[in-house]
Amino acid sequence: MTFLTMLDVGLKPPAVRAVLGPGQGRLSELLRAIPHDQPLWEATGETLSAAHDLFVELDAFPAVAAVNLGKLMARKRPGSSP
Repeated sequence: MTFLTMLDVGLKPPAVRAVLGPGQGRLSELLRAIPHDQPLWEATGETLSAAHDLFVELDAFPAVAAVNLGKLMARKRPGSSP
């Protein structure tokens, strides 16, 4: 969870358990579908769909603010997230 510390973002224990729990395989799968080096303006429908799905999955976790999700996604895929 070092990436959260670097972002100055704290997650409450239920959210940490959700991210590291059984659903982490699905989160990894969605993250892999978003290219590392593709700018947002060149994103395909598949990429945008994967980014949306990832945001929705993360947003379902308890006690995670949308602004923190945006920071997290921008950190993991800087070119693909505003």
